[in-house]
Amino acid sequence: VGEVMKAPMRRVDNAITRLGDNVGLLEMHGRVMKEVGRQYGKVRMRARLEVGGLVSSSLVFAGGSMFAGLPPTIGVGIGFAGIVGGVGLGVINGRKVDDEEKRLLTEEGMGECF
Repeated sequence: VGEVMKAPMRRVDNAITRLGDNVGLLEMHGRVMKEVGRQYGKVRMRARLEVGGLVSSSLVFAGGSMFAGLPPTIGVGIGFAGIVGGVGLGVINGRKVDDEEKRLLTEEGMGECF
């Protein structure tokens, strides 16, 4: 009879134990997803910086060529080539970022973050 009377208390203890286990799992999932987001952000930022660096450096060279006294067509050509190259690099890097996103969302990708 005494054991039957303790049954509700054991159920409460079991519920608290399960709750503690679930909290631990939730914390682990949160840490993994935070790391996935950090790695994705790093890849995305690098892609943006590459495009920005290419376009800005080509425009600096275009301005420098005009300042150096070269014909304006050379400066315009350098600037245009840089912008076209930036668009192309943006497309390529966009695909790389998409591929990295897909990889990170696989079981293997998340396993690396764990």
